[in-house]
Amino acid sequence: MRMFEKYSVAFTCASVVDLRDLCVQIECLNRSNELLRKSLREKWTKCALHSYAEEKWLFLVLYLN
Repeated sequence: MRMFEKYSVAFTCASVVDLRDLCVQIECLNRSNELLRKSLREKWTKCALHSYAEEKWLFLVLYLN
């Protein structure tokens, strides 16, 4: 169930074009799962370098899997 929630957030990110909106969603994940906090911040740095929301989504799904 928890894994499904993570996938849902990652899937939502696929439709987000504005990096600020994506950042807010990732911060939401940080607050909801303490274990992912540091790693997600590291991944966000790399994620922000991508140009397309689809690439961000794929990156997050690979990480959360």
